[in-house]
Amino acid sequence: MARRNRTKLQEMTSTPVGTDELVSEIMKELTENGDFKNLLQNCIEKAINRKLSKLSEEQERQEAKIFELENQLQTAFKDIKTHTKYLADMKSDIEKNSDKMNDLDQYSRRICVRVFGIKENANEKPTELLINLAKTQLGVDITPSSIDRAHRVGRHIENRIRAIIVKFQSHKDCKSFIKNRRKLKGSGIVIKEDLTHNQQLLKATQNHDLIESAWTSDGKILAIYKKDAGKSTGAKKIRNIRDIDA
Repeated sequence: MARRNRTKLQEMTSTPVGTDELVSEIMKELTENGDFKNLLQNCIEKAINRKLSKLSEEQERQEAKIFELENQLQTAFKDIKTHTKYLADMKSDIEKNSDKMNDLDQYSRRICVRVFGIKENANEKPTELLINLAKTQLGVDITPSSIDRAHRVGRHIENRIRAIIVKFQSHKDCKSFIKNRRKLKGSGIVIKEDLTHNQQLLKATQNHDLIESAWTSDGKILAIYKKDAGKSTGAKKIRNIRDIDA
């Protein structure tokens, strides 16, 4: 068969015809030949199978990589979840410890107050100024022995009145002094408890939309809600700003 094909091909090429016509005749002869068709089909199938085999191997490699990445992601998500919980617990512990430290600091100041608005004079004695204020305007009997120490706060600035911080000897005298501070209304003199960072919390509470009024007692912040706030009546202790919405 192969010999006959070669003979046929030789006859065709020996005939003086044009190139295009010759190519057409050769292709026609080849496509009509059963052996050539089978050979061509086998070659094509082998080429396709080799290509499919390579694609299959590449797909398996990619799937293995994807599987490995998925495992790594799952491990990473677990680690993130663990670390997130750890950080949340740590934050909670820090806040609790911070609250405890603040409470201790505030407790140590329970016999201290700050007085604003008393005019400064040269060679003044803050203790005498406070005793005079207590006697003439508060109606409270305060003696020099009632006061541990008293002094102005901060450096002197022209035309600016510095506050006086006073530490009493007893909590009783301190409470009596603070209790009568309402009598100073309109005088320009204000008495406030000596607060830690509760001072910022007090201001934030007073400015909150739900709060009617807020004040301090022994360093603790108390607040009353507005009537339309939908909250319980009576004073509520505020330890942080979140307590207001709770």
